[in-house]
Amino acid sequence: MNTDATHILPGIQGISGRALNAAVLLYTRWETERERSPLDRVVAGFFRSRRDLNSRERRWISEAIYGCVRFLRRQTLLLEASHLADTPENRIRLWAEPALPGSPLPTPDTPRDYLRITLSFPDALADELEALLGPEALTAAAAFNTQAPTTLRVNTLRTTRARVLDTLEGATPTRYSPWGVVLAHRVNIYDLPGFREGWYEVQEEASQLVALSTNVQPGQIVVDVGAGAGGKTLALAALMQNQGRIVAVDSSAERLEELEKRAARAGATCIETCVVPTDTSGCWQPEGRAKRTLNRLAQAADCVLVDAPCTGSGVLRRSPDAKWRTFDLDAMTAHQQMLLTQAASLVRTEGTLLYATCAFERRQNEEVAASFLTSAPGAVFQVEALCIPGTEGLHTSASPYLRTWPHRHGMDAFFAVCLKRRGVAPPFLSERIATGSAAKEAR
Repeated sequence: MNTDATHILPGIQGISGRALNAAVLLYTRWETERERSPLDRVVAGFFRSRRDLNSRERRWISEAIYGCVRFLRRQTLLLEASHLADTPENRIRLWAEPALPGSPLPTPDTPRDYLRITLSFPDALADELEALLGPEALTAAAAFNTQAPTTLRVNTLRTTRARVLDTLEGATPTRYSPWGVVLAHRVNIYDLPGFREGWYEVQEEASQLVALSTNVQPGQIVVDVGAGAGGKTLALAALMQNQGRIVAVDSSAERLEELEKRAARAGATCIETCVVPTDTSGCWQPEGRAKRTLNRLAQAADCVLVDAPCTGSGVLRRSPDAKWRTFDLDAMTAHQQMLLTQAASLVRTEGTLLYATCAFERRQNEEVAASFLTSAPGAVFQVEALCIPGTEGLHTSASPYLRTWPHRHGMDAFFAVCLKRRGVAPPFLSERIATGSAAKEAR
């Protein structure tokens, strides 16, 4: 293959041999690392190692890779129909070249096959979309296959949304979140005016709504379980006007260190971090300061947010590779149950426990909440309808849950449920919170 940067390849107009070669190498790397590393991390790492690629080549390569991954199943059918070997180069070419005459791809007239092959969804996710949305499943799947916009959350501790909208050319306000700003095109966020001053953070609108749905108030004690690098933690600090106490809990010291840096830039001084190691099931194994912190928080928090690990099916617009990752759903839901049970022991009477995921499968959402409510720790909680001012269009009278969809709301597919504690927790839950035994007994 000709690798000269100016050589134009037949059938892929205007694309250099160098760009095609790079795309093939990148796709090959993703295939090797797909179970260990998300696609965006693989792409970012590859581009860091290839400084020779110009901006146009990088843009084309990125679009080609994301397109091939997003439509993996469709590409496989086209390769078979064209009698082409299943190689990274052939996959890239099939994505880049015009549709083949006499394409064998299913049409909407056969919705089941169209969803699974043409829109390229694995059977399990297709089944779930059909069960949840019925005829809307095709519209939802098509929306999941689009690229999400870049959305910012304005940090009201530093500035106002009006000021950010005036500063960032072409930016528009989000439909539901009072904090959100949508950028007109993809840019390097770090170079935008106001970033270093802590005016905003990148945060998808649905994620902003999860933080808003906690309804936390200034002066409260709040715990964010599974805080990670702190997107929702920082939003909670703004909601509380930097007054009160937020404890960000995560098993990763590295992620919490990133949160501390972001909190400093945002001016969020009410946040403290707490590294709590876990075993493979998600059971807390705290020691030293973490153990003392959890003991002091037992039945003391006004609100606990459980930002649960999940399959990521709701963020396919950003992470299409999540379609094709292998997940042990039994282990995943057991982990989610463990975190929810442990977090429940931190909630005071009349306090709230908010459980959220960025996945749309009922098994990770409604079924986790229902299972928790039938357990001993969950018996003192009840579902409370979420109320977020200005978001009435997101709710139906038949459901107390928050569910967002790309085709309905222009957002990623998130789920949230609010559980209010109405009674005294079982003694074992508070007595053994810091040992992990409570969660194990509750299972």
